[in-house]
Amino acid sequence: MIYNINSQYINAPQIESPFNQSNNILVDHFLNNQDRLPEDGWELIKYDLGYNEDGTPKTTPVGYIHLVLYNKFTGVMRVFVAGDYTQAFNGAKIEISYVDGKMSSALSNASKLFALDKFEANPNITSVSGYNNNSGRWFYADFQIGYDPCTCLYESSMVIESKLITESIINLSGSLTGTLTNIASGSGSVSENSYSFDAKELLTTAKKAQKTYKTMSKFASDQEKALKIEGKTNAELTAEQLSKRNSINSFQEEIKKNSFLRNGLKAAPYIGAAVDLIDFFVGGGKKSAGPQEVKIMPMALNATINLQGTLSTSFSFGDITFYTLGSLNAHTRNPINYAYYNEVLGVFNLLETPKIYTKIGESYNYDNPSNGHYDYRNSFIYQVANIKYVLNPASGLRVDNIEILASLDFGDFKTSYVPLSAIGSFSVEAGQASSYDGQLFYPPSPIGCSGNQPISLRLLINLERIDSDANTQNILMALNYPIEQINGQSFTFAPPYCNTPTEVLMANQIVGYNVNAWDKIIIGPGVTFTGNRVITAPNIIVLPGATIPPNVTLKTGLPNGHIPSYVAPATQAEIQVFCNGPLYNTPLRNLRARPAEVPLEQLARESQQFAIYPNPAHETVTIQYFLETESMVNLKIFDVTGREAANPINEFKSPGQHKHEYDISAFQAGVYFYTLKTSVNNQTKRLIVIK
Repeated sequence: MIYNINSQYINAPQIESPFNQSNNILVDHFLNNQDRLPEDGWELIKYDLGYNEDGTPKTTPVGYIHLVLYNKFTGVMRVFVAGDYTQAFNGAKIEISYVDGKMSSALSNASKLFALDKFEANPNITSVSGYNNNSGRWFYADFQIGYDPCTCLYESSMVIESKLITESIINLSGSLTGTLTNIASGSGSVSENSYSFDAKELLTTAKKAQKTYKTMSKFASDQEKALKIEGKTNAELTAEQLSKRNSINSFQEEIKKNSFLRNGLKAAPYIGAAVDLIDFFVGGGKKSAGPQEVKIMPMALNATINLQGTLSTSFSFGDITFYTLGSLNAHTRNPINYAYYNEVLGVFNLLETPKIYTKIGESYNYDNPSNGHYDYRNSFIYQVANIKYVLNPASGLRVDNIEILASLDFGDFKTSYVPLSAIGSFSVEAGQASSYDGQLFYPPSPIGCSGNQPISLRLLINLERIDSDANTQNILMALNYPIEQINGQSFTFAPPYCNTPTEVLMANQIVGYNVNAWDKIIIGPGVTFTGNRVITAPNIIVLPGATIPPNVTLKTGLPNGHIPSYVAPATQAEIQVFCNGPLYNTPLRNLRARPAEVPLEQLARESQQFAIYPNPAHETVTIQYFLETESMVNLKIFDVTGREAANPINEFKSPGQHKHEYDISAFQAGVYFYTLKTSVNNQTKRLIVIK
């Protein structure tokens, strides 16, 4: 495919498309994977080849051309840019942000995944790409767009900014490892894959980054690096590490099949394990002409990493401005900024942040006469409230057969993936118990399933295209939403999850009870059942040599009696009320001016606005905050149930940096939240108190 180019833009009459440019390492992976066709979901958003809409050449040379595509099945926006600049630039920075109106949640993945009722002011997603210094060579970036059904009610505009990088040394470590770009002796090198991040994150650590993969094998390799098992033989791995490797390998093979997820999320355990280290994954959706392997380009978003290094841009390559797709009056405003495809972007989102009911299970400290120790025991009980989600009707995906599995994530423990309809049908106890004999403190041990509080709700979503046939992949989305805890002291909690095992293997034994499991029951040879028994699990496997007598009933489903069932998305009436209500219409959505480049000194100062250390702590903590102007400062401390524990600061403070030490020796061990309110800000930090 060849494009005709206005030679005032690039000094050539024609250019190969980015899918056919064989002499460009930045895009040559598209040669055998023409991921650009309408039947695979791609729509044209904007393009500029140096000509006006009527075909006449533009008179003002710009020096670059661009092509913006969007995939309605996966919600990926892909931006291609090429130009004539042959200077020794080391990379390119591509950023998408808002420039006008009430901002939607289309960029809700900018720092971490948010439901529609949460919003961070002035979101932007920045991608850093390699840059080929030869004239007319394409570079590109992918952006994952979130679905916001309220977009059509308000006007807004977006801009894609491209800048060329003169210095870029960014080292990454954590879940995904590697070097983005490395500059040595004036020559630059770019890693095989691309990462996305906000430049200000270079001043801090443990932030979120976006990574796009060219191959599924590279995704698997990165996951093994993160687990520190790459290059090791199976014999060198622990049972847990081996299970993780098997899950990644199974996922890698399954996702390449043309039958990928056609039969639903039957492989949920290994899919969940394979994407466990990332917060956002989307893949699938392609169609083939027959029963053959369908190549895909999976995308992992918002992986937890550490960022260190420098990034500087000195050349503005060009801006692409357009009205937010599907926003109010986008089809009647200035046609210059009109997008060719004008439906609301994104695929899936939660209407509201997942709520977790919380109550105190056990909390006591006492002298134990049986062992002469002073024992501590603190636990909480958690249960997920009803979840409401939205699916974009313009995505071309079926609404009547959405399959969603959910898991409650405690960090050190995750429940099994169960249907969304069943996630609220069990409770989870979490806490710690420890002892002190006057000389030695015995480390705490977990109570129930976990020693931590829940941190997120993980979702596995299986979506089918409306035009699907036998050779069409379904779409898999793996999402990780932060949760919000609410007081549930008066709530009636369901039976505890931890009383039922995840997997049961029976062989050469007598079974005189009903057997339940959350994931799997395996029945081997030599099992004798006494009396009438019911065996219940989502997956029941009968091995060769095993017999199931008439007095045994095999029940495929969850142990609490729920069966996988369809949960409908939020209704249009619910969406309309939400979009016009206070949860959505916050002042943060009104566009605020943002400088193109923020001085590093200012970013450093902002990063110190509110901090608490040490964390964890057991005697005293230092509370640090920065004030731009004189302000009333109110600092309150809450326990995990929302009860106010203390109010250390409540007075006017002068501008500048402040430090305040506070004695927490009287606090019981557990998790606390510090909320700092000023005249212009409201921030919350979490603190863990240990004893």
